[in-house]
Amino acid sequence: MLDDQWRATDFLFHRHNVEIPVYNVGGWHDIYAEGSLHNFVYLQNEGNPQARGKQKLFMGAFGHGTLQGDLAYPGGGFINGDLEEQMRWWDFWLKDIDNGIMDEPPVSIYMMASARKGNVSDKNRVIHMDSWPPENIETRYYLQPDMSLATDPPVAANASETYTFDPANPVPTVGGQNLGADVGPRDQREIGPRQDYLRFSTPVLEEDVVVAGHIDMELFVSTDVLDTDFVVKLVDIYPDGYEALILDYPIRARFRDGQNPGDVKMMTPGEVERLVINMWSTAQTFEAGHRIGVHVTSSNYPRFAVNPNNGAALDDSSTPAQEAHNTVYFDANRPSAIVLPVVTTPLD
Repeated sequence: MLDDQWRATDFLFHRHNVEIPVYNVGGWHDIYAEGSLHNFVYLQNEGNPQARGKQKLFMGAFGHGTLQGDLAYPGGGFINGDLEEQMRWWDFWLKDIDNGIMDEPPVSIYMMASARKGNVSDKNRVIHMDSWPPENIETRYYLQPDMSLATDPPVAANASETYTFDPANPVPTVGGQNLGADVGPRDQREIGPRQDYLRFSTPVLEEDVVVAGHIDMELFVSTDVLDTDFVVKLVDIYPDGYEALILDYPIRARFRDGQNPGDVKMMTPGEVERLVINMWSTAQTFEAGHRIGVHVTSSNYPRFAVNPNNGAALDDSSTPAQEAHNTVYFDANRPSAIVLPVVTTPLD
């Protein structure tokens, strides 16, 4: 919750005081990925006049710890980023060496693509650009009643799936933007079949789908409790079935209108609500022959704390947890969709 103590210590509320050039470094599988992007965009375009226009950004294909899983990104950098370019930055700003770095595009991002170890696509590469994000088209991939994903909205009059979310049996974390351990694009097939884990996917792609920018999930849901969670994953599904995790983010229903104290609102049992889940950002080429996957559930532990579903205060450990019966809708009047920033012009 965004209380006064949080505001006093979160850089987000103080970055207008930054008066220096900054080399912003982040990794797509890093727990601080979105902060690196937001700080660069703000400081470069809206920041203090002494910092504005004097920023650099490198977003690599690394995490806050060694990547787990069977993917490897050549030239994607490490937790410290692109050290040679950083040294050029220090030489320019600290030693007055005119090495031309400020004449170059301020943004360098790693475009991830098919990257199984031993069979890495050459579409994995660093791209230089003048700003973030690149020009893109917001494209909705809708959940369909047959558990597929499609750019056409569903036409069914009524379509939904209901599952039981038991806080005593949460979905286990398998990779993601974790801190130090279990980091990166692990295979989500390790989770196995569960009644509380819904998998949707496109047909096999006939051509590449290039995604670069911020992603949201528009999810129509209902529940029979006062508060519960919904978790969404974006997955790159390989031809052999490997489900590489790209992004995974939750929403706690009580915070669906915001995280300020006055925004908190409990759910009305049985009432359908539209939730918008901030999925953060990425740069990913879903290659031809792959499928785009979206997984929906209500837990991801220990990456995210388990919701006890009881509507009690967050610091209340005495109220017993309870099961929630959560429903996800995907029909003509309740068209749940992931909103992907699809790039249609070449990025080179």
